[in-house]
Amino acid sequence: KDRTWKGQKWREQPVATKDRTWMMFLCGIGRTGDDHDGFDDSKLINPGSPFAIVWVLLTTVFLLYTAFWTPVSVSFYWNLDVCEPLPTLEFDVFIDCWFSIDLIMNFIMGVYSDGNYEDSFRAVAKKYIQGMFVFDLCTTVPVGLIEYVMLLGCVEGDEAGYSVLSVRFTRVMKPLRLIKLIRLFKILRNRNIVNHLSSVKSEPPPAVVLGKVFILVFAMVHVCACIFWLIKQVGSSEAEYEGFLEDQGLESSSSVESKYVVAIYFISTIVTTVGFGDIAGLNSWERLFCIFIMFIGSVIFGYLLASIQEIVMKMDRYAEERASTQEMLDWLRRRNIPAALREKVVHWIAFQYRHEEELHNQDKHLDKLLEAPALYKEMLEFLHGGLLERISFLGGLKHELKGHFLLELWREMMAEAYYKDTILMCSGEPNKCLLIVTCGDVRVMGADGTALDFVEKGGSIGSEALLGEGDIGKVYGRSDIFVVAMTNVSALVLKRYAEC
Repeated sequence: KDRTWKGQKWREQPVATKDRTWMMFLCGIGRTGDDHDGFDDSKLINPGSPFAIVWVLLTTVFLLYTAFWTPVSVSFYWNLDVCEPLPTLEFDVFIDCWFSIDLIMNFIMGVYSDGNYEDSFRAVAKKYIQGMFVFDLCTTVPVGLIEYVMLLGCVEGDEAGYSVLSVRFTRVMKPLRLIKLIRLFKILRNRNIVNHLSSVKSEPPPAVVLGKVFILVFAMVHVCACIFWLIKQVGSSEAEYEGFLEDQGLESSSSVESKYVVAIYFISTIVTTVGFGDIAGLNSWERLFCIFIMFIGSVIFGYLLASIQEIVMKMDRYAEERASTQEMLDWLRRRNIPAALREKVVHWIAFQYRHEEELHNQDKHLDKLLEAPALYKEMLEFLHGGLLERISFLGGLKHELKGHFLLELWREMMAEAYYKDTILMCSGEPNKCLLIVTCGDVRVMGADGTALDFVEKGGSIGSEALLGEGDIGKVYGRSDIFVVAMTNVSALVLKRYAEC
């Protein structure tokens, strides 16, 4: 069955199961009454569906291509005859068609607004028209297609009255699509995409951060280099331009790559404050632009130094983590401990260090909020996330101070780390504590190796210990129960008061 909208109520009507499955899986269209595949019920294409994710990623790639290629095509092909095609003209036509379709896609793809999902066509269209529609429409002018049509006219001996200047200035509008990247990346933060990206380490390693910094610096240098070459062509006479090329060992017929390297080289010497002097501004327009780049360069250079300093500080923190294991590693090597066993020991020491470091940082930052009780409580509520509420006898408490009590109880719980394969509880022995898993995987196993229960992040086991029923075997009705850490585990531990 599928459901159709009629009279503001969902009425079930039989349809082909295959069609329903295809629409829901690929585009997220349909209503299930539950959170099927992580999608919200949707009458339009769901932004968290596989189709929407692929579409947004490809559109982002094409926007990056446009951002890189447009300055080059405008600057280094400024004097290109209108009847001579750009080397990427066919692909540019494809890009223009893609962005034209993307304009339509914005009307048939649901959106998130203030945390709420909106899948009404009328509401989505109204929001888009009042927002980015005019800008998208202006910057989706099919410049490549226009140039392609003009080229056909040239082949037929008729340029159809189009001027070279109009085509060049139309092409300049394309970099404005970069603003659209902000909106596209906001879509990437929604639902399933966020869940996927969050599986990556939240704090990127120094090498990744450094790479992002250099990419940003190169992007600025790239744009400035293209602008410089454009000024060189427009602001210089033909003789001056030819003389400049000759001084750089180039000719008018030299490749765009060679000219681009010269421009990048000159702007880099300004931005890095090196200034060899082999290339300089030769007229007023070039000198004014060089002055502008000097100011921009000082900002870029300062940003680069600040970023590198921050990266070095992060690397020092990683170095402390490595230092905590190096002494142990040296001792293991002196004792000729096998490599496989050494790796297990080092992995456990690193896990312990991260566990203790996280606890230390949490306590340090929470202590700073003690003088702001309301903010302190709000932070505790967020970090607590209702963990103790999920335990039946604690969640069932009836008292006006229940919330405060549970937060303080959570704050006083001890954090422990357990090595993989550690037996945390077993039947026949009194259990003295409640465990709430914060990292790792815990399983309840029978003596025959059968997995009876799984305790993942946020789950708990052993609540009966707080009520005086200490045997975990009684809970499962078996005498051969073992609670085992299947991976390295971090857990919050709450013991009975009498045992503390």
